[in-house]
Amino acid sequence: MTHPTPVSRVSPDSASDILKQRTMQPEQKEHPSRQAGAYMKMVYEDITERERESLLMLSKGLTRTMAAQVLGCKPITEASHRRNIYRKFGVGSAAEAAVIAAKAGFV
Repeated sequence: MTHPTPVSRVSPDSASDILKQRTMQPEQKEHPSRQAGAYMKMVYEDITERERESLLMLSKGLTRTMAAQVLGCKPITEASHRRNIYRKFGVGSAAEAAVIAAKAGFV
């Protein structure tokens, strides 16, 4: 003989409360991109003038060698500037750094 599955019952008031909680708008928080933008502006202020110039060259798609020629330094020096930018921005590539710089309005 099979027994019917027990059904839990919810009072109408409790059901109403549950529905209200599920349909309520979550507390409005600042959009993550705005938080990131504020953080990136702090980071941008932390990079040197030469790193800013390097970031501009990087954002234009110049290779390290080309950027070094434009900036009047050696490619190894340009590579050092880019490493510093990647570290400060928390990224691993020129493409990531360029995207962040563009989104934050640096270039």
